[in-house]
Amino acid sequence: MNTTMTPSKSETDVLVVGAGPVGLTMACELLRRGIGCRVIEKSDALSQTSKALGIQSRTLEVFENMGVIEQFLARGLKVLGANVHEGETFLFQTDARYLKAPYPYILSLPQSDTELLLLGLLHELGGEVEWSRELAGFGQERDRIVAFVGGDRADETEEIAAKWLVGCDGAHSRVRHTLGVPFEGSAYEEEFLLADVDLDWDRSRDRAHAWLHEDGILLCLPLPGGRRWRLVSDIAPAEGEEAPRASVELFQELMAERAKDAKTNISNPTWMSNFKISRRMVTGYRRGRVFLMGDAAHIHSPVGGQGMNTGIQDAYNLGWKLALVIKGKAPDELLDTYEEERLPVAREVLKGTNASTNLVVSRNPALRFVRDRTLSHVMGSGLVQETLLKRVSQLDVNYRKSSLSESYTSPQTLLPGRRQDGFRIKDWLNLRSEPKAGDRAPQGRCLRYPSREETSLFQEFEGANFTLLLFDGPARTEEGYANLTRVAQNIEELWGEDVKTYVVIAGDDKPENLDWDGPVLLDVERELHETYNATGAEALYLVRPDGYIGFRSQPIRGDRLLRYLGDLLSTASVRSGTSEAGERYAKSYADKTSTTR
Repeated sequence: MNTTMTPSKSETDVLVVGAGPVGLTMACELLRRGIGCRVIEKSDALSQTSKALGIQSRTLEVFENMGVIEQFLARGLKVLGANVHEGETFLFQTDARYLKAPYPYILSLPQSDTELLLLGLLHELGGEVEWSRELAGFGQERDRIVAFVGGDRADETEEIAAKWLVGCDGAHSRVRHTLGVPFEGSAYEEEFLLADVDLDWDRSRDRAHAWLHEDGILLCLPLPGGRRWRLVSDIAPAEGEEAPRASVELFQELMAERAKDAKTNISNPTWMSNFKISRRMVTGYRRGRVFLMGDAAHIHSPVGGQGMNTGIQDAYNLGWKLALVIKGKAPDELLDTYEEERLPVAREVLKGTNASTNLVVSRNPALRFVRDRTLSHVMGSGLVQETLLKRVSQLDVNYRKSSLSESYTSPQTLLPGRRQDGFRIKDWLNLRSEPKAGDRAPQGRCLRYPSREETSLFQEFEGANFTLLLFDGPARTEEGYANLTRVAQNIEELWGEDVKTYVVIAGDDKPENLDWDGPVLLDVERELHETYNATGAEALYLVRPDGYIGFRSQPIRGDRLLRYLGDLLSTASVRSGTSEAGERYAKSYADKTSTTR
């Protein structure tokens, strides 16, 4: 007798589809904020191949905030740049010393290890991956997603009701196909060869090595452990024929031909592959209660090592926003800023990797001649290298055009009477200089008061909160410290642990007229004040949970900050009370200003 199996039913806050680096990051970001989620993966175990290798500087900062940076650094290999050649002729070198950042290098680490470390964090946070579980389909209702998930056995079919669904399921995403979101773009004509092997040469392992040749490139990337290297080359098959398959013998030929190296022995291959690459991206990141990220939303050339890093930062952007909405601490409209902020980033990544790939693999003799003859001169410039490295490392990603980025500046803070020293023209210029709202908040060293324990801003940023930095600047007046205290106390009263507030003092001790019992950071060398351009005026920076500046104010205007936070963090029922607090503060600020004129 035939019977129809009734699927079991369950509920969760968020269903994450895909357990690669992006899906694991997404789940960890939700769990460490107390949001329940389930992660399903159609594979039966973690990936065993190296796949994506390079972890960029900005992603390492993300891992620091997530509390796993030490594990990554212990397993990975720091790559400080690349040496580029034409045959036996050295052309130029890229050098990470031009990258002014806490992690001035690319960390070489197989994707399988990245996934293993993120899975470990997931387990620490109380989560798990449901292996051999595949999304069969889903439907959207007004206040939930109903997803149907299958397993190895027919009786493992399950109906999962989730408030939100996140598709991290790769280039062939079932989530994207079900939504019907276009994946626009095209494929490259070139075919690429890849191999993870041992090389018995003595070239430096803290650098990549590349050779430009009229028939294509040969790239050698160091892998952690002994003599392991990743070899990558493009190859053009003869007309009407298929490209040859990757093999040790073929790479020995390419090494001799393109690097003019017939001595180095290639051995012990653990992974070899032929692959083609495409450049495609979706037309939208959100459809109702469903989000797309990582390869499900954008795929592109691996030149520059941008793919996995871009996807991880997609998750890092959405995680805190989704958690606030689920907890009822932010309106649903906040989730629209995920697409607003991350889609332009993907568009720029595709544009940049496409241009770089076309330059590297070009078979146009004229273009190759110009490339090979001019690159060595151009790359000799430190400014060019700094600009290039900031882009590749993703440190220059910003959300300045985002609706979440807001600034207030006024020259009145520089007037005599508000300062102990005189007016300087550079102080006026600093009011409009970086870092701006929407920029990554820079790192800096300081001391905790009163312990005088060494710390850094990134250490203070750790966790899932907003961070408010109140810089006292050069004024150090009773009026100024009263304003700082008023702002800090208002924020603490209204948002409590959701916003960590610090007063940053340009000196080696807490001023007597600062009536604030909360956290104080001593900027003894004034490094933070210089970095945040607070040397000429008091300044306020609100740093988002993902490390970007949401609101900036010079001079410090608490009324504007309260309104900003009221719109961002509060649901409608709470926002009215916050607005009243903002109005009260605005009135007191106006009265105080008129009195002192």
